[in-house]
Amino acid sequence: MEVRIEKQSRTDISLSYQTGNQIRNNNLIIAMVSPNATNKIERGENKGRTLHHVQIVKDFKTVNLNGKENGLVNLTLDSTKANWS
Repeated sequence: MEVRIEKQSRTDISLSYQTGNQIRNNNLIIAMVSPNATNKIERGENKGRTLHHVQIVKDFKTVNLNGKENGLVNLTLDSTKANWS
């Protein structure tokens, strides 16, 4: 399977896919990942610490391929989960 970014903006992304043949009863799983993040903890057992995270899954989508060989998936990125780049 080949997946390509066709169009991307700050709030939207369009992905095309091509399977090469009909695939029945399968899904395309898309994970929107932020490469890293830092959180300053203000309360709780980690109060005062700065935590660093890598490869954070910000959103997870499942698209039913419905036996199609190719198609386009349009996604709206949640700006409250910002920093997709």
